[in-house]
Order: sequence, then structure tokens, then C-alpha cells
Amino acid sequence: MTVAIGTENVWLRLLKAWPEKMPQQGIVVTELNEQIPFTGFIFDDEIMILQRPTPDAMGGRQVIVPFQSISYVKITAVVPPKLFNDFGFTGALPKV
Repeated sequence: MTVAIGTENVWLRLLKAWPEKMPQQGIVVTELNEQIPFTGFIFDDEIMILQRPTPDAMGGRQVIVPFQSISYVKITAVVPPKLFNDFGFTGALPKV
């Protein structure tokens, strides 16, 4: 995996800024293209623990994922676009 300089803690920064009013609901996609749906999470400086909405095929309900293996995060909850400004983003998303 290639990580750009200065982006090592991008996921930690995002999780720390997660708005209180925004549901912890989405899908984490790993660098191996595994898609992990979640309905809650906790984290420390290096890893996050995801709560799955239902157990996986092996019965796993929680998943421990190191930040370095996360490719991207999909947010599946309906979120007002202005909440993304709480993450530190600037600009506005179009109304859909």
C-alpha cells in the first residue's frame, strides 16, 4: 500500500471530527476490497472496531481494522450536506 506523506492519520482525524448528530452508519472498504458494513464504531490512534449490523458468514459481529488497511469509507445514512462542514470540509454539495 502506498500512503501519501501527511495522510497517515486521515481516518483518525475524520473519526475524531465525526458529528454527534450524524449516525455511525456506513461501509468501510479495505485495501483488499472487503466491504464491511457498520452501525457503530470506536477507535484509538491506530485501529478502529466496527460493529456490524448482522454477523458475517463466520458469525463475526465486531471487526478490528487498522487504519492503514482502510481504502475508503462509504456513508450510508441520510446526512444533511451541511454536516460535512463539521468534518472540516468547505464548499457545498448539490441538493439531490
